[in-house]
Amino acid sequence: MNTQVQQVLNILQNDNASYKQAITITNQLVVKFPSVTLYKVLNQYSKYKQSPNKYLAPSSKNIDALRQLIDKTVPNDSLSLEWLYKLLTELWNFDESLKIYDNAMFKYRNYQTSYDWFLKSLKVGDLLNCYKSTKLMFNFVGNRDNDTSEFRRLCFWNAVFAIMHYKNVSKFGDSTAKLEKLKVDLLQNEVLIRLESKKPFVNDQERIVYCQLCEILGQEVTIVDELYPLLVKQNGNLDLYLKNIIINCNTDLSKAWEICTKLLENLNDYLILQKLIDVGYKMGKQKQDVLDHLNSYESFNKSRNFMLIKFELDRLYSVGEGSIVTAEHLEEYVLSYYNKPCFCIDLQNIYRDASPAISSEVLIGKITKIVGDKGISSDIYQYNLYELDSKTYNQKLLSNYPEYVVAKVRRKIMEASSDISLDTRIVLECCYMLEQQIKVTPNEYELHLWLCALYSQMGFSNVAQDHYYRCLKIKNIQVDILDHILHSRYSTITAVKTNVSTGMDNVYTSMERLPRFIEVGLERESYSKINGMYELYARLQLSFTRLYKLVDQLIISRTFNDPKLRKELSGKLLALLEFNYHYKCTVGENHRLRLSDNRDLKIFGCDNVTKIWLSSNSYMNINETWLFSMIVKELMIQDFAENSNSNLKYIEYFVKNCDVDTAFTKVEDWSFNIIKKLYKGECADNVLGLLEEYEGFFVDKYGNNYGWLIPHTYGVVMNLFKTLDGIKRVGSLVAANNFSLRKYIKEQLNKLRTKYCPTIFQDHYKSNIEKILSGADGAIVGFDDEFKSMILDNINKMYKNHKNL
Repeated sequence: MNTQVQQVLNILQNDNASYKQAITITNQLVVKFPSVTLYKVLNQYSKYKQSPNKYLAPSSKNIDALRQLIDKTVPNDSLSLEWLYKLLTELWNFDESLKIYDNAMFKYRNYQTSYDWFLKSLKVGDLLNCYKSTKLMFNFVGNRDNDTSEFRRLCFWNAVFAIMHYKNVSKFGDSTAKLEKLKVDLLQNEVLIRLESKKPFVNDQERIVYCQLCEILGQEVTIVDELYPLLVKQNGNLDLYLKNIIINCNTDLSKAWEICTKLLENLNDYLILQKLIDVGYKMGKQKQDVLDHLNSYESFNKSRNFMLIKFELDRLYSVGEGSIVTAEHLEEYVLSYYNKPCFCIDLQNIYRDASPAISSEVLIGKITKIVGDKGISSDIYQYNLYELDSKTYNQKLLSNYPEYVVAKVRRKIMEASSDISLDTRIVLECCYMLEQQIKVTPNEYELHLWLCALYSQMGFSNVAQDHYYRCLKIKNIQVDILDHILHSRYSTITAVKTNVSTGMDNVYTSMERLPRFIEVGLERESYSKINGMYELYARLQLSFTRLYKLVDQLIISRTFNDPKLRKELSGKLLALLEFNYHYKCTVGENHRLRLSDNRDLKIFGCDNVTKIWLSSNSYMNINETWLFSMIVKELMIQDFAENSNSNLKYIEYFVKNCDVDTAFTKVEDWSFNIIKKLYKGECADNVLGLLEEYEGFFVDKYGNNYGWLIPHTYGVVMNLFKTLDGIKRVGSLVAANNFSLRKYIKEQLNKLRTKYCPTIFQDHYKSNIEKILSGADGAIVGFDDEFKSMILDNINKMYKNHKNL
């Protein structure tokens, strides 16, 4: 690489560099070496970076020159393809960006280009192009007749991506006709024939790929013919993937019975047991014969799986008789599991469809008769009975059991929230109950989780963080739901610059290495793991929470005038949209962005409680449209500040993806409309008129909610005024009578700090919380002095933080 090219590359990789210099150098190189493709590509990219707007019109001279470069010159070296790919991606020509590799392979076939094409496709989640590139790759590795190990391995790579592509097409609901055509043309006429030629298979991973393919094609007899001899030869030892495939095959009943019998010699698996009793029933075997067969597995027959399958056996053979569970099987299970956490869930599942229905009182009577005095001292047993029938159970026995305290909190919130709202008095009472329990069981995960949510609802994000660091940071594996609990509207509720729990971003940081892990998995022939890694990669790439946290950091950066994060937004949005296109759009979706919601909302226990946490009165009430609208707002601020329309295509795209329900609070809607007026260039009088409405938010209209909404409202107003104060263009906006908008903004910032901040946090928030804590507001819990002091201290901290904004 000559020094001039290196100089151009250095310029293009520096966002603050002068692109004119790059254009000058590449113009000279193109004239001097007209046949070198790289110089033409770098010249086009330099011109695009200098004047992006000239590439927006489809019929512009620049687009024509780019089209000629792609179609006639056909770049083929790695560096040219890399920079042309970058240019096409930034132009949102996602389909063409990978097609250039296909074109290059058509004209200049070589292994390196096909491999580069594969890596690019894998990174952006394009399974069809992964299939196409791997299909070409094995043409360059040895002789087909010699069947080299490399050629064999690449054949299975190709089959893996063909299967994954078909499943992706199926998942995103493309037309049945296209799906069937794909099945015949791609899987049956190409991939299956290729894999058939590789028999006999040398390991289970190859068999898994082959059997998955046969499963899609409905060739179940072929699967059984392939796996049954192996099952017999290995005395029931079978890979778990292959086990799942073979037991789902619809084969003759006697063969299915043999398969299940053989598998159960080494596997204590509930699905195999289900299949076995179902087959036995269809074969006309007597119930006792099936039961004797189950009991013959001496190493497993006392396990939970075998006990539960006996209930299923009772149910299957008692259709129409009114009895579901025999007393013998119930007694066997109860004596083994009455003091285990699974007990209540198992019994509820067993008796869910009972006919006639069995009341909880009758069931508890049966259980207590079986257990007798054995369970009196067992907290888990007592809690299991409470879960079965909370109304009649003596709850005094469970006063210090953590799950019981959480259940009481859950019930308290549901009973007090008939209007789907969260009353501050109830929230405080729940916090107190949980804090008292933590003194008894300090490391209980659920207690800290609920306190994180409840304190965040109060606006005490710092206390919520404390509970996260004390317990949840170490034990946490539920990243997205904890992110949602801790980060929702964090930037406007909490007036501190440091971002919450940055360690939780590790999962997204490691995401960038997943394509390499997939590649390593392929190289090591771990084909069964590839689809799972790919799905994880897709869920992380399209994560709602990951994008939300990026926007939240941008809001914080404007509140504290920290510009370093702002330039990252457009680049990360581009990567997101590119992945979304390749992951979904190439299989029929019209490039509509749908993020992956990885939050485990069931963590709160039941749907009714979840609805309350996601109601309009909760700080957690954010959805996709809310997020897209906030992104549009950030992009409008950037364009207004720079007096450009560089983000126009992003703005238009996200506006199209927005639904009606934005989940905006009133103050968020007000702030959004002001930015929209400025972006559209409306006159200063219109902007000023809307700005003046902010004082109406600080009238006491909060009802019983003295929580997050108060610091949130102040935070949004302060963030908007500080944002406008930091934009130079605002200085040129003058309303009627030469009234300066800049002067008005500075006056209101001072007014917010000196007048409204003490009024809101001291006179309103603190005084109302003091009434609740003293019992004057009808609180039924007697708060101790330590708890009262902690709450009031945090209100004072909240006041000081917001006053210093």
